[in-house]
Amino acid sequence: MGFSENAYPALPEKIKAQMPLNGANISKEAEDDVVTTLLEELLVTGSPRPNVASGSGQRDIDMAEAWH
Repeated sequence: MGFSENAYPALPEKIKAQMPLNGANISKEAEDDVVTTLLEELLVTGSPRPNVASGSGQRDIDMAEAWH
């Protein structure tokens, strides 16, 4: 999905804000809730960069022209 710290610099702080302040372990259900909440937020805000397959960007010349 591409949710990395480089693409979303605020992600570590958002994760920390969802964790217990006393550093206690959280249950699997609570962890799932944190992940779900963050994913929903990231999906709503959209990607900071468009996801494009490598090599599929706009080219300066048409491929047919490249052969001439």
